[in-house]
Amino acid sequence: CVITGDPHIVTFDNQNINTQGICKYTIARSPDGTDVTKAFNVEAKFENRHDNDMVSYVEYVTIEVYGYYIQLGRDNAAWVNGELVDPMHGVVHPGLRIVMNGNYVRVMTDFGLAVENDGKWTALVKFPVDFVGATEGLCGNNDENPDNDLLTRDG
Repeated sequence: CVITGDPHIVTFDNQNINTQGICKYTIARSPDGTDVTKAFNVEAKFENRHDNDMVSYVEYVTIEVYGYYIQLGRDNAAWVNGELVDPMHGVVHPGLRIVMNGNYVRVMTDFGLAVENDGKWTALVKFPVDFVGATEGLCGNNDENPDNDLLTRDG
């Protein structure tokens, strides 16, 4: 799933979504009842761009996994549970790593979740194939059917 620009979202199932909302959105999360070793929640805060209330962009991305609260912000800043960390030197916690990947800060879990943020305009969320049909949020449910990507929790 790719979120870029002001913001344009391409879901896991390749549906294109454009939104100018300025709030925190659930981008991808594991459904209720997911094994705790693979439970996660990824959110993005959209904010007005450069005092222009007509367009928004990704201000920061948060990832909740393994009891950690990770925030990826502007200029490749990263925090783990409120503590500023340096992805340039790699950050390792049980079950996850935070590293620089080119221009992106990348958070990777041992179960295959990868979240990247360039600290400017673009965020990416990636999963291994065993997550087919097992996600919720603006990025869709990852079931190869773009027609059902924007269902509410109630269906």
